[in-house]
Amino acid sequence: MGRRVAIVAAGTASAAAIFMVATALAAYSSPRLLVTQTGQKVTLDVAQNVGDDPTAIARIISPIGTEIAAARPVGTTIGAASATLVATEAGNAEIAAQGALRVVGGAPATAATGCTAGERVVAVWGVALAGDGFALDLPVYVLVGGDLLLCLPHPSAQALGAKLVTLQLTFDGALDIPLAGTWISIWVPYGSGGGADTSRVVASPAIVGPGSVTFTARARGTGAVLVGFVRHGGSIRTDARVRITGGPRASSQRLLGTASTNRQGRFTFRAKTGTVFRATATVPRASPPGLCFVLEAFLRPIPCINPTLNGFTVQSPLVRRR
Repeated sequence: MGRRVAIVAAGTASAAAIFMVATALAAYSSPRLLVTQTGQKVTLDVAQNVGDDPTAIARIISPIGTEIAAARPVGTTIGAASATLVATEAGNAEIAAQGALRVVGGAPATAATGCTAGERVVAVWGVALAGDGFALDLPVYVLVGGDLLLCLPHPSAQALGAKLVTLQLTFDGALDIPLAGTWISIWVPYGSGGGADTSRVVASPAIVGPGSVTFTARARGTGAVLVGFVRHGGSIRTDARVRITGGPRASSQRLLGTASTNRQGRFTFRAKTGTVFRATATVPRASPPGLCFVLEAFLRPIPCINPTLNGFTVQSPLVRRR
């Protein structure tokens, strides 16, 4: 983590000294990143409150170990996109838009300008959004290491003063990403003068990792006592809800009941009948404040806000009582 953040801190002069000391947070405290991942299929969900100042720059730092997949031909669809905007010139009426994520170019032949100046852009993706009579083409710059950079237009430059408040990007195979890791989004708002206000930069991290549920079934009478654990990327999860099914055979499972994990990530369930059992654990997404505490030393002086931890649903193998 420290290596990647150090690289970013040293090489983001393009964002007009994006890592300057944040001196104020007025009207810009809601940006957050949520990441979900299954294999190499990843969904990046970025959002901010309607009342916050519009975002000028959003940089999504990928987990350490991310690599850029083999180049795709220009025009190749690599994913899907959806967004919510508000029409600031029409009482903040909501605009829903959807579209595709496509490859629109390789590494630029000339030096980049604007918020990409000084960056090593290795590919350019494009988000084509349309809906409710509104259309927006938004470039997504792919940087060395698989980081993504978005330079967002000011609402005053858009029809109806459209302001982006949520953007969801889903892609599969465009990046080679570890199954568990920490993403960090860096946000810079527009200031009163219409340019990026780097004095109010904030960071919102997102941890993503696979879940697992394991248990043993010790025979008791005509049933069994099930004792198991729910883990998230190797760490225990204390907020899991576990659905237990069982029956005389693997092919005849029925719902027996539910259990919850305790502070040690353990659950216990007494099955009155059954020989073969299965557990399905569901864990909600969370916003653990301790994540910002852990990352503070790496992100300083950027304030860390709204950390997220992905949720998941995972099923155990069938387990026979012993």
